[in-house]
Amino acid sequence: MWKTDTLLVEIIMEVKRSIILPYTECIVEARGKTRRICIDSYFVRKVMPINVSLLVYPCKVIANYVIEKRKSEDIVLDASENCEGIVSYIVDIYRDLRSDSLKIFKRMYWYNVSNLIVPVRFSPLMRDKLDRYERTVGELTASAMLLDRVLGKEVLRGNYNVVDNGIRSIRLTVSMGEDRIVFLNGILGKIYTKLYESDELFRKEILRLLSQAKPP
Repeated sequence: MWKTDTLLVEIIMEVKRSIILPYTECIVEARGKTRRICIDSYFVRKVMPINVSLLVYPCKVIANYVIEKRKSEDIVLDASENCEGIVSYIVDIYRDLRSDSLKIFKRMYWYNVSNLIVPVRFSPLMRDKLDRYERTVGELTASAMLLDRVLGKEVLRGNYNVVDNGIRSIRLTVSMGEDRIVFLNGILGKIYTKLYESDELFRKEILRLLSQAKPP
């Protein structure tokens, strides 16, 4: 009976809110090849640089999430800027990711070379540091590769033209329990849930938006 009562309390305490995200559609042309890219133009500057790649998609990927009508209780977010500014920002982020990854990789390389020349037994602290370097290089590289795949090398080299093609509105449903927040909408919802769990900037902004929103 106690377990059932606890479950009922959790269900009662769960609150759901809908957030409307502006995905700006950008038509990007490079060397005769055109790509239609959709970018979360509210959060793109409100996440850690390493997570920007999680907010950039071929438009066909988010097509099933696009809505035509809004509800009065929706939390509606506005686009922060146009395609030219957003794509330029993403290109700069990509270059920083590649640069940071290379710097850390070189540091790891010299640690390993030094160990070959004069073998040493790494302390647990040093081993933990090397493991963190390795994880960071992997994360930086993966983020850069995602941007490379969506935008293409020519765009990321700065050789492109871009045109705004309007805003696509995406609805994400947020489930708020006593000690958790989860986005419910399919794969996109899982990505935003991951951002909430791992990105402090994103988490702070979501909590601010939810705290200031009018009751449904």
